Amino acid sequence: MEKNMKKVTLLFISLIFLWSCSVENEKDEDSLGHCLK
Repeated sequence: MEKNMKKVTLLFISLIFLWSCSVENEKDEDSLGHCLK
């Protein structure tokens, strides 16, 4: 159960990171690709 929570938490954090990053680079069409580099 605890391992599952860690996975969910990491996924949640990465989703928030990608979302905030794409919001910052909204003008850039390839914002998501820019985030992952």
